[in-house]
Amino acid sequence: MNSTTPIKLPPSLLAELYKNDLIFGSNANSDVDKKQKTKQADTLVLTSELNSSQSAFLESILKACKLNTSAVPLILISPDKKIEHAELEDLHQPKIVLMFGIEPHTINLPIHFPPFQIQQFNRIQFLCSPSLSQLESDKELKKKLWQSLQHLYA
Repeated sequence: MNSTTPIKLPPSLLAELYKNDLIFGSNANSDVDKKQKTKQADTLVLTSELNSSQSAFLESILKACKLNTSAVPLILISPDKKIEHAELEDLHQPKIVLMFGIEPHTINLPIHFPPFQIQQFNRIQFLCSPSLSQLESDKELKKKLWQSLQHLYA
């Protein structure tokens, strides 16, 4: 293998390798170079937890929605940190935000809405759902999530 051969790691391995580094908190703005904004992606995923099993489950969810998993930004938000939704909007410019185990108030959204209800705010559609671990083990929750995702990506 020469030095220009790219190595592609599965998301589950990346999640394990960087589990302590994928945390985006209230002081993260100072660490982000605004000039290096990520490519605009239609969907942004926020989650409160991510192990290898949950990463594989999330990947299957995204693929079922016909999303390119490598092009969807994923942010792991520590439960004890808060972040401004405006900071996320500015950095990623999403049209859709999927939140797994993240309540609207965690990203300082000025609105509250129940799980599985698609809510529009600032021209962005938000979908809040239980955590990936809860979804993974509950068939009824998976069904509710899938119904919402079908409406969102119809």
